[in-house]
Amino acid sequence: MMKKPLSILLALVLSLHLAVPALAAQAPEFSDVPTGHWAYAYVRQAAQAGAVNGVGNGRFNPEGTLTVAEFTAMLLRALYGEAPVEQYTGEGGEWYAPYTAYAYERDFYESTSVAGRLAACPEGGEEAFLAREMAWNATRYDMAAMLYQVLEADADGEAQAADLQWAEESAPEAVADWEEVPDKYQTLVAFCFRSGILTGMDGQGTFQGTGTVTRAQAAAILCRVLDRTAREPDSTVPAPETPEETPPEEPEYDGPLMPDGQPLTEENVHALIDGLRTEYPEGMHWTNENAYTSHALAINGFGCAAFALLCSDKAFGDLPSRQHSKFDDIRVGDMLRVRNNTHSVVVLEKKADSVIVTEGNYADTIHWDREITRENLESDKQFYVETRYPKDA
Repeated sequence: MMKKPLSILLALVLSLHLAVPALAAQAPEFSDVPTGHWAYAYVRQAAQAGAVNGVGNGRFNPEGTLTVAEFTAMLLRALYGEAPVEQYTGEGGEWYAPYTAYAYERDFYESTSVAGRLAACPEGGEEAFLAREMAWNATRYDMAAMLYQVLEADADGEAQAADLQWAEESAPEAVADWEEVPDKYQTLVAFCFRSGILTGMDGQGTFQGTGTVTRAQAAAILCRVLDRTAREPDSTVPAPETPEETPPEEPEYDGPLMPDGQPLTEENVHALIDGLRTEYPEGMHWTNENAYTSHALAINGFGCAAFALLCSDKAFGDLPSRQHSKFDDIRVGDMLRVRNNTHSVVVLEKKADSVIVTEGNYADTIHWDREITRENLESDKQFYVETRYPKDA
């Protein structure tokens, strides 16, 4: 598909909608997504942002498969509010026609299954196809392609180079079925995986690009998109005036970096691990049947160890680990082996005589903010610390 020029007016509308996401007065409650459902927080956040709606009768249908048209509408509503509907000039069509037309106008369907089907349309038949024939199931490859086009395709060369480098160097280890990912999708999948918008479908990091997507899974993905765009600077806000006296520049950081490119500090480690609360909320079911493989540490973990490794990899990426048993040397993000070497926890906060932790398989659930005293730890003869901070960091 050829790129189509955007008018100054459309570009302005787009920037305004990105700067001020759509707001909903009250997030609806759905009878089939109770508070104990793994996707409850995601569905609530996505509904609050106006990105997702129910299917009628107070239901969300979380396990229902998602069509290309539905994902298009959800993604565009999350980022651009009502702009697609307001700008639609077509006649008739299904409810999704404004969204699919908007996505096509901006080449968001490049490399998706939509592009292939449009190519087979008779000349001049694209508009009718987009308005009425977009109800087949979306694949994870379709989603990766659209997310890339919306969020990354126009990024600077440095960002795109980072995607390519990650695809070459890290993807074969992080994505279990990387060799099965077709060449045309590899940069797209790399961006989504590297940015954390799409993740593996199991503890091994299998992408399963040809698989379908449920409405609950889509809500989780949209929340990551919303979180990402909320962190990006707003280019419409003028830069502050330069003060008369410019303070001296801080020395450039030359230590190890975290997966998100930030310096390796306890504050930044805490922010990444604490950010998992939404995806792994308090009380979420988690037992020894839950598994996770840390490719960086070459460890397969189950239950509490799986969750500890998952949190650790989130913050430390590819950094190696080392062990010690000194309470005073414990730092945020360290994995502690406790209860006579039968349980793993991750440190969220270090106090003078205790630590605050998060853990999996705590009464078969995910648990946050339990406090363990120094006395409890030091009285455990098999207690040890698995840290991924370099000795000189």
